[in-house]
Amino acid sequence: MPNRNIFLAIVMMVYLSGCASTGPGTAPNDVNSIHEPVPYITAGLPAVPAHQPEQPVQPVTPNNSGYRPVPRRPLGTVLGNGITLRSPDRAENGAVVPVSINGINLGKNEQIELLANLCPAVKVTNTGQRTIRSFSSRVKMVSGQGKLTVKLNGSPLGDGKQLDIKIGDEPCQRFRGYDESGFYPTEGSVDQAMRRRSSIRARGKYANGTTTIKTLISHPMETGTRRDRRTNEILSPLYITDLVFIINGETVAALKISPAVSKNPYFSLEVDGGNRGDSYTIAWRDNIGMSDAITATLR
Repeated sequence: MPNRNIFLAIVMMVYLSGCASTGPGTAPNDVNSIHEPVPYITAGLPAVPAHQPEQPVQPVTPNNSGYRPVPRRPLGTVLGNGITLRSPDRAENGAVVPVSINGINLGKNEQIELLANLCPAVKVTNTGQRTIRSFSSRVKMVSGQGKLTVKLNGSPLGDGKQLDIKIGDEPCQRFRGYDESGFYPTEGSVDQAMRRRSSIRARGKYANGTTTIKTLISHPMETGTRRDRRTNEILSPLYITDLVFIINGETVAALKISPAVSKNPYFSLEVDGGNRGDSYTIAWRDNIGMSDAITATLR
């Protein structure tokens, strides 16, 4: 025990002598050297620039950076003359394929025609003074690879559009052409149609200098190729042949229609001009002489 106390005393004396040599309140040299801070390595590094005030962000324009804005992708297949064709690329039910033709700018007496699988479907003729901007409908397509084609005044526009149809129809197997006889509904026929429940549902709207009329017609649009499920007999052709749009007494568009248009056909027409409260009439006639009409006002 005494030897141990003597050893601790010697260690304490050595420690105190080291502190005295390095100054009060400091550790011995060997201990202090362990805790010395490591200097930062600054050789070869760029000097830190002085603080600069923030500069306003300059807008990116073609003049100061060579940047060119990405052109907006057209909605649909570009056919030419600014006309685009919109439709689904694939359709589960080929009996109802929506199609829209935009950017038509159709003047008086000009025509635009939609063909489904090279079969005439709808031909629109501008019979008034207003410019027709767009047209929409629904058509039937065959199974497999179907094709939509658009003709302007009898000339094809572009290559059309290919569609992949899962379950199709045979829209024009027995179709021999449009009914070229004129269809001019009289006020008396319109009044008579209004007395009963009409087959036509319509909605007309005026906004931003443009009149848009949409209509849905209840009609079987039989092609003459389907068979009756009960009797297995071929059903007779029964389809709308003519449709007219009349605004304030002026026939603005006359449509020739084939069995390639879907059952319960849908049509949409967009023309220049108009005002809220204007009167419009939609009238149709089919291949057996049946007809219907409806009159309403633009909202």
